[in-house]
Amino acid sequence: MTDFQHPELQEGEVYITDIFPSTFEKVGWKTKRLGKVAYKKSTGEPIPEHFNRRPLFAQRSEVEVAGIDPNIDLDEGIRSILKQARLKRLEEAQKGIKSLQDWLTEMDKEIEHLKKDGGAFPITWCEELGKRVLTVLDEVNKCNSAVFVRSIK
Repeated sequence: MTDFQHPELQEGEVYITDIFPSTFEKVGWKTKRLGKVAYKKSTGEPIPEHFNRRPLFAQRSEVEVAGIDPNIDLDEGIRSILKQARLKRLEEAQKGIKSLQDWLTEMDKEIEHLKKDGGAFPITWCEELGKRVLTVLDEVNKCNSAVFVRSIK
């Protein structure tokens, strides 16, 4: 079954994907609706209940305003959006890592001077290190699927 049309689809809606019901509130579509039964798109058979998946629908007009063609396979469209968002976040993480590496190289040089002079490690360095590490961690954390919710609002 290649042209799957979800049996619960209502007029003016598009089938988005199947989700865990617990994630429904996190989905950013204003017109979202949670269906009752998830189906395998390849066969049209219901997905067993123990997988805890439910269909997600939204109004076609909202999907179109978000710049997504509702006539394509939206699961593929969503994966594409997620991939683009993840790549952007990974690039930002790389920039943060590079900045952190450069800063650590400079600190390493400063420590060599402190060892020669018998100086103490300035507390401000710890604060700066914490900020730089948290910047990198923040970008890495944004690379999960929650990016999708933020990217389609």
